[in-house]
Amino acid sequence: MKKLPLRKVPGPKSEEYIKLADECEPLCSKDQTPIVWSLGQGVRV
Repeated sequence: MKKLPLRKVPGPKSEEYIKLADECEPLCSKDQTPIVWSLGQGVRV
């Protein structure tokens, strides 16, 4: 499967959260698209 090109992260806070997730999340989630949410509500986000 062809990988999509990476885009620049929208801000320094997002970069910080993506780096933290990279250090803490299990290896099985490494191939997922990094998403940083600004807000989430309820049980299903």
